[in-house]
Formats: sequence, C-alpha cells, structure tokens
Amino acid sequence: MNDLFDEARLLALGFSHENGGLVRRKTIAGGLVLITEVSPAGETKERVLDPDTGEPYTLHLTDAEGTFVGQVREECLAARRETEPCFAYGKFRFPQTRALLAYAHKRYGDDPEFLWAQYPDCAVLRRRETGKWYAVIMTVDGAKLEDGGEKDAEIADFHMDPALLLSRVDGKKLFPGWHMNKKHWATAILDGRLSAEELETLLDESYLLAK
Repeated sequence: MNDLFDEARLLALGFSHENGGLVRRKTIAGGLVLITEVSPAGETKERVLDPDTGEPYTLHLTDAEGTFVGQVREECLAARRETEPCFAYGKFRFPQTRALLAYAHKRYGDDPEFLWAQYPDCAVLRRRETGKWYAVIMTVDGAKLEDGGEKDAEIADFHMDPALLLSRVDGKKLFPGWHMNKKHWATAILDGRLSAEELETLLDESYLLAK
C-alpha cells in the first residue's frame, strides 16, 4: 500500500503501469494529448504534446490569451482536480508541492500537518525531536509577491541563515518570508522557477536549522 497515493483509484481513472510508475494519456482540446505521470515517490509530472508533431505544447503555461489556449488550461486544471482525491497531499495541486512533500516523507519520514481548519490549504513540516517547523506550505495570491505568478500560487517558507538570506532573496526565485520573520525565513514559489534539486537543498538546510 502506497501512503502517498491511492493506486487503485488512479488505475480506475485511466492510469496504467509504465516504467515503474503510473501514466495516463488523455486527449484534450484540439486533439492535444495531456500526459500525466506519477512516480513511486508520489511526484506528479504533466506535459501536453501535439500528437502530429510530437512536440510539446506550452502556450497554456504562458500569459497567452485566446479561446483555444484557455480551453487547454481549463482541461488541464480539470484533470488535476479529478486526480486530487487520489493523493495524500491532494489539497495542493502544484506538481512541485507534491514532490517536495514526498521528498520530506522519504528523507525524514515527515508528513504535513494541517493545523488550521479555517486554512485547509496551509500546512507545516516539523522536526519530530524538536517540534520546530522547517517548512510552511500554503496557497497565496501570487500578485502579492513581487513577480509572484498566478493568483493561487503555492509557496514554501524555509528557514535560512540570516547571513545568507539577503544575498539569496532576489524577488524572482526567492522572496522574503511570507507571514514569517523575514530575517530568518525565505519563500519559494513552487511553480518551476526553482528546480527540484534546489528546493530539496532549501528544505534540507531548513531542516538542519530547526534543531
């Protein structure tokens, strides 16, 4: 039994076993193919391909406007919402958010704690031996962050050494801590602007500081 996702429910939604994980190919607007991959660690990756050329379609990931690109965005969002209940971290829809939480589970054995009933899309990760938080995951209005992206952005707050924070917070990839002490916390948006490896490093550094 996988603690990170319900394999049986994903299979019932059209996923199949492939390369050690689960994959679903779904035809969407204009005959494009939405490919959703779920790794054994619970990381979800999504891409859209043009079946005629084999090339990726990416306009829906930009600020492009129009009826067709809007339809592609909506169908991708609908597909994510369909699979959300299958994941332990279904409250979060960004693939990087789920991947980061899966990493915390695999490396430290920690799962998110949803502490506030009125804020179901906010969670914390804490060190069990100290009880101290080492990450806060939440959904915020990206417009409130400089260069912060879409309205319902998913972010992670990390502990950071004050001696390094000022040089690393650039207002593009890392921001001052959201709702946290800005001298000791930095915020990352989990939308791909930082790589998975960079996010894992930030989490590891934050874990060490929460001792």
